Amino acid sequence: MTYAFHCTACGRCCNSPPRLSLAELFRFQDVFIGCLAVTRLADRGDAERAALFDTLGYRAAAPGGATHIAILPQGYGYDGLARCPALTGDGKCSLHARGKPAQCATVPLDALAPDSRQNLVLAERLQDTVWREAGCIAADADGAHVPLVEAARVADPEFASALGERRGAMAADRRIWGRAVFDMVRSDWAPMEAALSRVLPGGFVALPMVPAVLVVAGFSAAYRRRCVAFLQAQVALIETNVQQAVQRRREAERPMTQRLPVRLPAISRFAGLFVALG
Repeated sequence: MTYAFHCTACGRCCNSPPRLSLAELFRFQDVFIGCLAVTRLADRGDAERAALFDTLGYRAAAPGGATHIAILPQGYGYDGLARCPALTGDGKCSLHARGKPAQCATVPLDALAPDSRQNLVLAERLQDTVWREAGCIAADADGAHVPLVEAARVADPEFASALGERRGAMAADRRIWGRAVFDMVRSDWAPMEAALSRVLPGGFVALPMVPAVLVVAGFSAAYRRRCVAFLQAQVALIETNVQQAVQRRREAERPMTQRLPVRLPAISRFAGLFVALG
């Protein structure tokens, strides 16, 4: 089976902030409010998928056996807006010229699925209303849509490279700070397991960025200074987002508007601590 793709730049797939690497989140600190997304990875008894999860995720004890989870930096957005904060007023990506996040470059593929399963990813998305209305995925190549996935391989070299880049960034985050953060979460796993049990498939439990920032800030004085700049930028961005949401006066945004300011004192305290440490 061949699946083909043609981006129409309609912005329908940009309906939420993306998952990023920590380096990308620091780079776009003035665009995305960051959180750590803890999400369950279902291998569905698939050995190839399980092997990929072993590389990119973590095994945590759980009732009934082992489960894979991933801890990934995630843009934290307003559900009521249903759009990525990087979109401009006309629905175009404001980051395209600056080099958009690697996650965005893989769309409509899924870096958490093996290459041999990308045909299943596209088959599912072809049935989804958002993708169907966009008209960007086709069950065969034509004059407009070019082959993206053929049988069990990614046929487009640009997308194959994007998947590799995204997975490489995830593996680097896992190595540099992710393992330490996972150990923090695993030390009191019961509440996390309970929270994950209430999350729908594909959803996540949001944690503050503080654990990851703490790990990175411990590398050197230069890293601490960079973390201070990131935290200060996040405080300013949260304040701006709250002000804009208050002006919009949308009921659907009220829970988020109430949650975000709670983070400010803690973020500011950590920034002050890093400054004191030099």
